[in-house]
Amino acid sequence: MNYNLKDGWLFSLQNHFENLHSVIKSGDFWARDFDDSSWKKVSVPYDWAPSFPFSRENSSGTGYLPGGTGWFRCHFDGSTMKNKRVRVCFDGVYKHARVWCNGYYFGNHQNGFTSFEFDITESIKTDSENVLAVCVSHEDIADCRWYTGSGIMRPVVLKVTDDCHITDDGVFFYSKDNKQIYVDTRVKNAGSIKHALEVTVSLSDKEGKTVYTRTQKGDIAASETASYEFTYELPEVHEWSPEDPYLYTLNVSVVSDGKESDSCSHQVGIRELKFDADKGFFCNGKSYKFKGLCVHEDAGCWGNAVPKEVWARRLAKLQEAGCNAIRMSHNPHSDELYQLCDEMGFFVMDEIYDEWQEPKNKWWQGHNVYPPSHQGITDDFLSCYKDDCRSFVVRRRNHPCVVMYSIGNEIDYPNDPYCSPKFKEMTGNNDASKPAAERQFNPNHPDIGQIGGIAKMLSAQVKLWDTTRPVTMALAFPELSSDTGVVDALDVIGYNYKEQFYKEDHKRFPNKMFVGSENQHGLDAWRAVTDNEYIAGQFLWTGIDYLGEAKGWPVHGSYAGLLTLAGFEKPMYYFRKGLWSNEKFCKIFTAVSEEDYWNRPWLESWNYASGTKVDVRVFSNEDEVELFVNGKSAGKANPKEKGFAEFTLDYEEGEISVKASSSDDVIVTTGAAVAFNATVVSGEEVQQIEVSVVDDLDNPVVTDSSLVTVETEGCVLAGIENGDLADVTEYSANYRHAYNGKLIVYVKKCSDNASVTFKSAGKTELTVEV
Repeated sequence: MNYNLKDGWLFSLQNHFENLHSVIKSGDFWARDFDDSSWKKVSVPYDWAPSFPFSRENSSGTGYLPGGTGWFRCHFDGSTMKNKRVRVCFDGVYKHARVWCNGYYFGNHQNGFTSFEFDITESIKTDSENVLAVCVSHEDIADCRWYTGSGIMRPVVLKVTDDCHITDDGVFFYSKDNKQIYVDTRVKNAGSIKHALEVTVSLSDKEGKTVYTRTQKGDIAASETASYEFTYELPEVHEWSPEDPYLYTLNVSVVSDGKESDSCSHQVGIRELKFDADKGFFCNGKSYKFKGLCVHEDAGCWGNAVPKEVWARRLAKLQEAGCNAIRMSHNPHSDELYQLCDEMGFFVMDEIYDEWQEPKNKWWQGHNVYPPSHQGITDDFLSCYKDDCRSFVVRRRNHPCVVMYSIGNEIDYPNDPYCSPKFKEMTGNNDASKPAAERQFNPNHPDIGQIGGIAKMLSAQVKLWDTTRPVTMALAFPELSSDTGVVDALDVIGYNYKEQFYKEDHKRFPNKMFVGSENQHGLDAWRAVTDNEYIAGQFLWTGIDYLGEAKGWPVHGSYAGLLTLAGFEKPMYYFRKGLWSNEKFCKIFTAVSEEDYWNRPWLESWNYASGTKVDVRVFSNEDEVELFVNGKSAGKANPKEKGFAEFTLDYEEGEISVKASSSDDVIVTTGAAVAFNATVVSGEEVQQIEVSVVDDLDNPVVTDSSLVTVETEGCVLAGIENGDLADVTEYSANYRHAYNGKLIVYVKKCSDNASVTFKSAGKTELTVEV
């Protein structure tokens, strides 16, 4: 039996924020009888950072939000756990977690992105309340180049079983040729006597019909771990694919001495992957190009504790743009995200590290502003990499969406930290303001030659736990690192922004597959994929704006995404949709001609001063589009030549429209912003309300930035996000400015008659039932 410890948690932060949370001054906070009655009630997953103000005193790299040392205490009933084996399983705690139960200390876990568990059986009380205590230390908040969050980011589960139980790596499902299925099951006898076991594996289709079941029997000695292997050829298979992400249910049951002692279920898919050095990537014999996007784990006001519903809305929009692949940048993400990729049909490049045993530069006072910080995981890398790799693989290997394991991102970044005498001066992707002295070869810095050996070490660790998927790595400086032996450790070579080496290196490494592991948004980078059959695809940086990697106060995140932090589409979203999607569409954006061509804002607006020169861009995947102003043709163009059609017009009030053979679009001159329009995206726990500011004819006013106040009844306001990365309004506030006339509001429903009201000066208030 599994118990999700979602509720019953109390939290306190041990630092200087006295006015915002109860603060621990002293005491045995791990002790069972510690008085925690004044602590804040929270639900897990919980990221404490967004509940505090942005401050330029914090690190720019991680979004100007605080870290600290936080304590969590969970009170739970143990009356059903008598004579049972109890394990507490954490999917992710950022970071340096220490765990106690009823005052007993069980251990620590350093990595904030990998899962871990402890057997707490010896401490459990079945006749009174139990207290689980977790200390989370994130004092080195300049430890990363992007937002990591602070707290218990992912679910905590109590696994209650008999002595004979399935281990945390105890189920591995895979198939060959989409016919032969294999299930490897590991069972541990944690008791002191021998038991007679029956291990049963069954596979059911979506309708619940059992298509396979087998049982193996045998004795298992005390303290022994035994493996049970099942093989079967299915007569009929419904394959998993992006177009049809069909999932089976795998059930595993362990019966000990005639009584069920443990069981588990997994959603699994059957598909055949092939990476061909000359022909590219195939799934079920069909050729695919990865139309991929890199994503980080945060979602603005949620921090890194992001509900599944929030990710579902984001992924649906990315999929509508034609995206079929996600790169988990640059560490393992929450299991709910992999579940969604299984269910929705995304390929996944999973990734474990952004640095190894040598630290990278971390920007704490603005991107590329020297001096950098060098905090991070490097102190723990050599002692923890084996456990990290094991957790990384076994936690995700049953997800059909996962097609590649990446062991590192830009480890070979020049002079950050590695260098080589082969290059007198080395510069990389983000070195525009790097001091000249740091660009020069320094024999006192680590030599890049060592990364080949570490890559082989990590690749071997990954393949200990799964040989059904290839190992890759995202290389930033392949003109040098490809000579270090690192390529020998890889099955698929990933290049970040280095399309110019594809042809040459395909000849150098004819037996290796290539993929664009990180790429710019331009048309040339995509054509490097479509023009070369052997390139598996690309992963754009990025799919969604994210906290951290900030240029400088007050900007607290990166604008690199196709979607804003609020999950709204940007102009580049439609540029990408024109390249990737088969669904015919047109979309109009405009900007003043005289402004900076590259940095001007492009808006869905037709509101300008009379006679203003206006550039119009039409994004479309049609062969030809025709633009009209107040019904008069302004010309025709082919948007496929450079990814969009472009026109320059003299503004006149009214409407501008575009027509093509199968699609059209129109925007109109709007009046003053006087009201709201809202769309509710419903979910089991979280309701997402997309809010637009409109004129008296219900037209969106995209230039509006009014302050909007949110009031709730019968539900709890979970956060507001507008997507403006320069807006440092506290996430705990019940108000926020509209950005491009929009914002999104998240609420947790608590009663049947819940509602949310939106108010702003000079506008008709709107109440929405949720």
